[in-house]
Amino acid sequence: MLLRCERHSARVAPQMFGEEKAADVVAYEMAPLAGAALPDKGLAVAIVAAAFQAAAKDVAIDVLPAKPLAKYSLLNSEAAAMVGELRDLSEQEKATVTPEAFYVSTGAWYYYQPAYGNGLSWSGNPAELKDLSLGTLPDEDMEPYNKAGIRAAQGDLRTLLEGLRSKKIDLAGLPDLAGQYWVKSNYPEEADKLVRLTPPAWEKPWYVLFSKKHPRAGELRAAFVKGMSLIVKNGDYLALLEKYGGKQSSPADALDRLKRYRPAAK
Repeated sequence: MLLRCERHSARVAPQMFGEEKAADVVAYEMAPLAGAALPDKGLAVAIVAAAFQAAAKDVAIDVLPAKPLAKYSLLNSEAAAMVGELRDLSEQEKATVTPEAFYVSTGAWYYYQPAYGNGLSWSGNPAELKDLSLGTLPDEDMEPYNKAGIRAAQGDLRTLLEGLRSKKIDLAGLPDLAGQYWVKSNYPEEADKLVRLTPPAWEKPWYVLFSKKHPRAGELRAAFVKGMSLIVKNGDYLALLEKYGGKQSSPADALDRLKRYRPAAK
């Protein structure tokens, strides 16, 4: 049986093959943006569902347990669209989809407060970090830092946080929502000791990737574009960001980031 989000008419299908018809839109586990156990299946699913609801389009959204399963559904026209990143696809695969941005996540440098009692600061210039040891996730865009001659060790979230706590690295580049979610889930007693430097170190757009081959993709994309415009205008978009990601210190920044990848956003 299909489950409905608490606030949205867009349906969220169960993660069981053969129980229902193929979903219209698929996502993959990427907490806290999408996940079967998350409230309303996560921020990404909530935004996508809200846009379709605003456009009065009934759409089934299925959160699959792994990215390859979601990609298979998209590339084999089992689903009309996939929620994810453009870099989830090869250059050849990108030519088969039409991307529609709906959210721009940010990443920041974090330091461990017990190691720096007087704190650290930076203005956003990579050169300022040249005397510090850095760590990032393997897939972060380090091009601006590489151009400044700065390299970073790579590791998963656990490795980076252990590196901070053991003082093996000075700064860890963490995706804001995912990093905060992981810390609160695994190191709740340390959450207030991990300090975020501003401004953000990078930003990362998330898309609904609509198949160019699926027969329903055109109508669904049109509904999604219309719905996104509506939820941005009526304030529902920022309300969702606040509900799932905490109160936005500067709502205008969130909308400005979206406009960089979605110029029609108002």
